[in-house]
Parts: sequence; structure tokens; C-alpha cells
Amino acid sequence: MVSTLTLLNSSGEQTWTTYPGETQETVLKNIVRKNQNTLFGREYLFREISNVKDYANYVPLSLYRDFKPYMQSMISGKEDTLVAEPFSAWMRTITMGGVKLFPYTDSVARGIQKAFLRLFGTEGMEWRFFSGKVLAGLEETHADILGGKPVGSISSLGVETLRKTPLFKNVFTPSSDTAQIADCKKRWMETARQVRKQDVVAAMADPLLFLLFLRKMMREYREILGISDVAQLWPNFSLLISDGRIGPYKTALRSILKNIEFREILCTEDIVVAIQIDEKGCIPLYDQNFLEFISLKEWKNMRKEGGTYREFEFDCKTVETVSQGEEYVLVLTTPGGLYRYVTGDVVRIIDDSHITWSGWIDQESHPEQPQEMVLLREVATDSLKMTMESQVVAVESEPLRSLFGII
Repeated sequence: MVSTLTLLNSSGEQTWTTYPGETQETVLKNIVRKNQNTLFGREYLFREISNVKDYANYVPLSLYRDFKPYMQSMISGKEDTLVAEPFSAWMRTITMGGVKLFPYTDSVARGIQKAFLRLFGTEGMEWRFFSGKVLAGLEETHADILGGKPVGSISSLGVETLRKTPLFKNVFTPSSDTAQIADCKKRWMETARQVRKQDVVAAMADPLLFLLFLRKMMREYREILGISDVAQLWPNFSLLISDGRIGPYKTALRSILKNIEFREILCTEDIVVAIQIDEKGCIPLYDQNFLEFISLKEWKNMRKEGGTYREFEFDCKTVETVSQGEEYVLVLTTPGGLYRYVTGDVVRIIDDSHITWSGWIDQESHPEQPQEMVLLREVATDSLKMTMESQVVAVESEPLRSLFGII
């Protein structure tokens, strides 16, 4: 059987990393052309835009609040508002600033498919794609309906997309019916029943949820399911893919699954931006979103001078003009109807190909690591009594809300 890596190479897939500048220009032109007749496209003269410079001149930087009126219009049923492409669902992300919604378009779904293929198509990993099962579906599935469309996290929507992809039909476990069980305890118990007899070689999951599931497999489910040891149960398990920060959980996970590698899907507010295919860092999906970079120092200077993000004259960089080692505020234009969106995330440029997430614009308002470690310690001692500090982390991560019953 031909490996995934061979398929990717033969189809010209590597052009997304080999020619990032050209790829980015093509992506921007396609997004602008497809959406020139939307309300947003008419307001900001998309028809007049022919290059990156035009785009920066005509379209202002935006925070989520700038898109909110358009989102409300879309919820009420108005078409061609932010994006011309139909969308099947709302992606919902919960941050310290509140709930945010983004259209889950076909292009966004295809980006998730590509990201998954690329993760399994790198050297030394492609064998897993055909040799065993990928555990997914620990997160809560979407149950809410808004404007006639389902609402869910990128994790649940992404896994559902991959399950429906013919190429991935037999890759995922547990079954789709099991993944749809609303009650978390029942879903996890049924998941354990299915995966104990399967050759699970990888997982796509929030690292904390995956750690909790493994601990339940070893303790609560051990006698009921006849499980002796997870490492012996899944001798070929070796990869965890996550759209969350894996760092704080690596030691705990390696104590259970000895020979495990970790790969992150870098998301900013549930928007897939980059994937980690080696240990150097993450490679942006240059053929999915158009990226701009504002020097973090320049952003801080704007704040000191009392300026605003729409009035200050930033020197916005593209992938070809950034400097290695520097930190930048990330600006996204996506096929899901977001244009020059300042997510609040800061990335550091490692080299010509790699970036890494390094924090937020307002780092002091996101005290992630202390609370994350508090919650991890509670998990490690099997104490799930939530403190106010650990609830902050749970609320930020949508998959954790159903687990801990936090609304």
C-alpha cells in the first residue's frame, strides 16, 4: 500500500512549505475574490484589491467585537455577510473574554483534513495511518443549535469531519454512535469497552482529558473491563495529537504510556493555524490562512502612546519579511470569514519554516500555567473538587465544561 507521505509528495503537497510567500499571496487573492460580493467585501472594496499592499490599505485590523454585528446578522439568517461560502455549523470557543463564534465552512473543514493528513504523512509516522486506530471523541459533542445550525468546539466538529472523510473511514475509534453519547460518564465507559480490544496507536484529544481517561481506564474501569495495564493493552501506542498545550502533561502521560510522542495543532481561538511535524516547532498552514505579523514591541508602543489598533500605523510583516527570534502579534485572514483578525496570540519566529506560540498580548490577564498546574495536581491525586482557580482553566477549555459540570 502506498504511504501517506508518498501520496502527499506526489500531489505537490510540499509546496505549502517550499514556497510560502507565493502560497500566501495566492491564498489571500482567492479569499478576497470569493468574498468580494459579501457585505463585508463591499464595505471594504474587495474588488479593488489586487495584492497584499492593497489589502492592508483597504481592510482595517479587527478584534472579535468588530465582527460581532456581522455574526449576529448571520445567526438571524442573512447570507453573504462575512463569507460567501455556505457553512454547516458554528465553531464555539470560550475564552476569558467570553463566548466567540466562527463559521465552520467547507474550506475550514478541508483545512482540518489537510492538517490531519500532514501530521500522519511525515517521516516515521505514515505507518501509523494504516496500522491501527486513532482514539478520538472524548470531548463533548455539539448539542446546541443557533440560527438553525449546530454549535460545537473545533475538536468535536473536526473529528466529525474526519470520520466522514472516505480516506479516514476506518481510522477512528470509538464508533460514531458512541462519540455522540451526551453523558460524559456513559460515553467514556462505552469508549473503554470498545478500545480495550483494538490496536490503538494514537489519539486526538485534549491532553488533560486524555490523561483523565487513561487514569479511569486503569482504576475505575480496570476490574469491570478486565484491563490490567494500558501500556500492555496498547503496545503500539506512540502518538498524541492535541490542539491544546501539551507541555504540562508530558511527564504524567509518559509515566502511563512509555514510548509516546507529542504533536500539537496550533490553534488560536479554535482556528487551526499551524501543525507540529517535527521537534523544532510548528509549521504554519500557509495554504489555508493568510498570516500577518505585528512586532510585539510595536504593539506595546501603540499602547504606551495611547493609540488604537485601527489608527496606529503598524509595519505589518508577512512570512517573507519577519525576523527570526522575534515575537509577533498574529493577524489572521481565514476562509471562514475573518479578515485581518487580531486574535491576541503572540508567536515567536524560530526559523524560516517554524513558529511557536509564546503567549498573549495581555499576558497578565491570562495566568494560564499556575491554574493549569493546580488542576493537573488535582487530577494526579484523584481529587476532582474544583477550586475557583482551577475552574478558570476548565471554563476556558470547552471539552472540560461537560466533564466538571461547569456552565
